[in-house]
Parts: sequence; structure tokens; C-alpha cells
Amino acid sequence: MKKTILYTALLVLGAGSLASCQGDVDMPPVAEPVPGLSEKVGNGEWDKPLNAYQVRAGYDSKDANVWATGWIAGWIDTDANLSHTLDAVSATFTLPATVNSNLLLYPEPLPENIEDINWELCATVQLPSGKVRDALNLVNNPDVLGKQVSLYGTSGSKYCGQYGLRSCTEFNWGDKGFYIAPPVPPAPMPEVIENATFTKVTSLDQVVNEGQYLLVFNNEYMASPVEPASYSYGYLPVKSCTVTDGKITTSSVNAFIFYKEEDGWYLRDGYGRYVWRDSEHASFQLSALSSDEALKDNYLWKVTMTDDALFNIRNVKLNASIQYSASYGNVSSYSSLSETLPALYKLEK
Repeated sequence: MKKTILYTALLVLGAGSLASCQGDVDMPPVAEPVPGLSEKVGNGEWDKPLNAYQVRAGYDSKDANVWATGWIAGWIDTDANLSHTLDAVSATFTLPATVNSNLLLYPEPLPENIEDINWELCATVQLPSGKVRDALNLVNNPDVLGKQVSLYGTSGSKYCGQYGLRSCTEFNWGDKGFYIAPPVPPAPMPEVIENATFTKVTSLDQVVNEGQYLLVFNNEYMASPVEPASYSYGYLPVKSCTVTDGKITTSSVNAFIFYKEEDGWYLRDGYGRYVWRDSEHASFQLSALSSDEALKDNYLWKVTMTDDALFNIRNVKLNASIQYSASYGNVSSYSSLSETLPALYKLEK
């Protein structure tokens, strides 16, 4: 379309900053076209969100947490393109929708005729499970089509074949987001010890404070972190280990750090990623600790001990326990106690 030229200047803008927060708000009416509004650009802050086309243009060469605003134009029909790539066929501007995990965001109010919507101006938006998906996905909320919304997520990486907004955690109706204080930085990771000694835990009383623990199965395998360290999900692989007089010597990278919380424990792997579960994938999610309160229970684990000194580490949200599967040769979490529970070996200080 002719308007494409208008947006090329958006590529020269600089990086944005953090923002966002809470509060229920009323849904606005469908916006009427406003002359010149599509030419507005932002810097990613809550009161100056990126234009949707800036997001599509790859606003930041690195992952950046930003606010972006635009009009909900449609969704990506991933069944129409098996490579899950946005194109003229998969860009869908009609209802009903059949995919709830994404949106298309337009940089200006939608034209009266959907044939005039240019899919090449749309930004792709990933809707992870949680409150943002629940409120905005077009499968369950067809009335949001055409509304202007501001979303807080990660820009500068590709989603469905083009630069988009990923991992959205907050939204606000209208052309602005809202301020959120920067998250508290995670506790620093302990120094890696290549030949660390771990001692078997024989009592739940020994698991009372923060510590580094090996998850050991059948006295022959220990869970280890997913490689490479940049991965954001996966099943935990296992490595062979040797138990001698109730002790194991190995790199502390193989240990999982337990952090005590009021309602349970947080777990981090040897690369600093929090180990948690969502409701859609059987594998673990591996990421920074989310500031979304709705996801808190997905990160929390309850720890109890069985009569044979094994430990049931059960996810609070999904009621699924960490276990080793001999069939798959890796560690996952299962709702039934049908696989092998771990013993714990604690790092000696």
C-alpha cells in the first residue's frame, strides 16, 4: 500500500525502557480514524508506547521490555501456514478466530473495509498463558477486534517469522500503558565449584534454608541444566553420577538452588534460570522470575519427603511432581507418582 513509505522513518528511533502495572479499566469504544495518528512514534515507555509498525520493523536489535500500542486487527492462522509464518494467507482479519495464542496489531484505526488492511503493516503479538491472553485473545473475546490497546512485552526478536512483541505480561486499553517499578534484581548466582561435594539429605529438617541441591535418581543419575544456557524451556537431561559413602563429587553447575518463600520454594538451575511450569507444556519453563502475580504459583514448588528418603517436589499450580522417566531418559513433572522421585544431595559449605 501507499502508506508503507510513511513508516520507513520509524526505523531510526532509539531504545525504550521498562514500565507497566495494574488496575481494571473499562473497554473503550472502537476508535474512529484520527488524521495523523498513524504517524505518531514512541520510545517504548508507558506514556510513549511504540507504534505497532515500529515493533514490526525490529525496534531494538536486542530483546527489550517495552510498551507498544495499536489496534487489534486480527490473528495469525497457524494452520494456514505450517511454518507458522505471517504472510498474506495466514494473516486473518475475520472472525471467528481459532487460535488464542497470538494477535495482529495495526498502527492505525482499522479501515472500514477489511480488504484495505495491509498485513505487511501488522505487528505480531505473542499471548502467553495468563491474564493478557484471557482478556485479549479473539477466540474468547471477539468484541475486542478493532480496539486500541497498549501491551507490555519484549521487542527486538522474531515471532511468526517477523519482528514482533513477545511474552506480553500487561495491557491497558487506549494509547498508553501505565508505570511499573523496575523488578527487584534476582539474587546473585553462587560461584561455580568444579569439584564440589554434595551430601545426601536424610531429613526434611535439612531442607530449611536456601541451598544448592543435586536431584539424584536411583543412585545413578542426577538432573542437570538444559543446554545451552540461553534455552527458555526443556526437559531436564540426566548425567551419570557415583555415590560414595553418601556423597557425590561433581560441578556445582549441576545443582539446583532452592529459595524459601512463604508458600513454598523457588528453584533455579545452575545457569540462574528459574524452573517453573505453565499449563500448556509438559516441559519446564526456564526464565527470569516473572513480576506477574497471576503466575506466582507456576513458579512455586512444595517439598515433602517420603518414608524412603525421597523427595516429592510438587508444582503448586499444576500439582505435578518432578520425576525421572526411564522411558524418556529425562526429568519432567507428572501429576501422578508413576515415575522415580529424586533424592536430594546438599552442597557442603
